[in-house]
Amino acid sequence: MHEVLRTLSEIGIIPVVALEDAADAAPLAKALCAGGIPTAEVTFRTGAAAASIAAIRQNVPEMLVGAGTVLTVENAEAAVAAGAAYIVTPGISEAVVRWCLEHSVPVLPGVSTASEVQKVLEYGIEVMKFFPAAASGGIAMLKGLYGPFKKVRFVPTGGVNAANLNDFLRLPNVIACGGTWMLPADAIREKDFAAVTALCPTLAFASEESSGGINAILPQMDEFIPMLIAFLILWFILAKFGWPLFNGMLEKREQTIKDSLEKSEQARIESERTLEEYKRQLEEAKSQASQIVAEAKRTGDAAKA
Repeated sequence: MHEVLRTLSEIGIIPVVALEDAADAAPLAKALCAGGIPTAEVTFRTGAAAASIAAIRQNVPEMLVGAGTVLTVENAEAAVAAGAAYIVTPGISEAVVRWCLEHSVPVLPGVSTASEVQKVLEYGIEVMKFFPAAASGGIAMLKGLYGPFKKVRFVPTGGVNAANLNDFLRLPNVIACGGTWMLPADAIREKDFAAVTALCPTLAFASEESSGGINAILPQMDEFIPMLIAFLILWFILAKFGWPLFNGMLEKREQTIKDSLEKSEQARIESERTLEEYKRQLEEAKSQASQIVAEAKRTGDAAKA
């Protein structure tokens, strides 16, 4: 995962804003950072988008600012030139996606169906915007997509709100959620940026509550549980059948060794017996030879006499 996307995952929430006046950009970014949410997606729904992104980059460099509703390559070029760290599109624009890939710019193409997910995967992109989230099946749809696309991660927007934010963030294939509802339009219009900062802790807490603790390891657990089940099944099979079989093989091997040692001992005893018999026969032969020599000598002596 790209470092920018990993940072978005750590933040967990992405406020989406359409600014009519670029002068509001820097104060808004400062308010978000002060509230613990150092990112925002500035949409190209207004003519002030590029200028707003530039103002944030120049005045609030710690803010990870992205560009949303990027419909054309021209939009993407303007956004990146202004300092956007990532590009978000509402749908799949081959031209925009290719331009981003060629310029090493993280891009989150919008998808809402399995076919669109598969199409985006063909570009080598595994993190996507799920839009419009609620109208496209919401949590149930994301759960369904997780089956065939376990490596894909989503950023749902469109229909995500305070009531269902935690439910979305708890899904193993969701890295963050975005939405305009996070930034009250009246607060921006009235330039009440203190209200924005005051709202941030509530959003940040929801994100930490959903992504922390056991939820932080849900994707790993989802992959680990089948392995654990397989291990337990294997252990049961070995305990039930394998170990007795292995035990039997050891006993058989032990008996074979014992038999071999017994045969070796019998062969040793038989060899000793044979050697003793050879020695006895040799002694008898030597005795007979001595007798023959003695008899021959007596015969010779008698002949001389």
